[in-house]
Amino acid sequence: MTRRFLLVVALALVAAEPAWGHATFQRSTPANGAVLAKAPRTVRVAFDSGVRVGPRNAAVANDGGGSVLQGKPRVVDRKTLVIPLQRLGEGDYSVRWSIVSDDGHQEEGVLAFAVGEGRAPPVATLTARGLVTWERVLARTLWFLGILGAIGAALYSLFRKYNCHEPGCWRIGNHPAAGGQFNLCYRHHPDF
Repeated sequence: MTRRFLLVVALALVAAEPAWGHATFQRSTPANGAVLAKAPRTVRVAFDSGVRVGPRNAAVANDGGGSVLQGKPRVVDRKTLVIPLQRLGEGDYSVRWSIVSDDGHQEEGVLAFAVGEGRAPPVATLTARGLVTWERVLARTLWFLGILGAIGAALYSLFRKYNCHEPGCWRIGNHPAAGGQFNLCYRHHPDF
């Protein structure tokens, strides 16, 4: 029974698709640094895998004119973030996109574009938060320690050797609390 279980676990691990994770930025429309003759109504940011709307999307006029968002950002076709914009006049604009990839990781980026022919390429006034913060490092460390502890406890209960203090009476079996098969020495351990 234990060998069969280990074989199933090993096959599941080998056959599982790799979860490398993060959605990778593919392109944006308009592109970062673009100078456009006509103002866009939306900024579209495409990724290589599924995403959800993140918490920190923003669009501002670089001259201090405030937010130029027109409603809430949304995701279309699972892989494209659409950020709606107000009617824009000539000027420089910055957009921060924020998504949560299918694996749960938050990602951000910033782009700038200008409206009006002959303008210099703009520089973004918004910033993206770094991906590594102490809170994320702590949360991830605790998560992995919890997983390692659970795996260790499961393996310990699967392969724990019980000694009934009789010569030659070592028994390997599952811990009774785990509900598995019992290969204990019932002659010397009737309470199990």
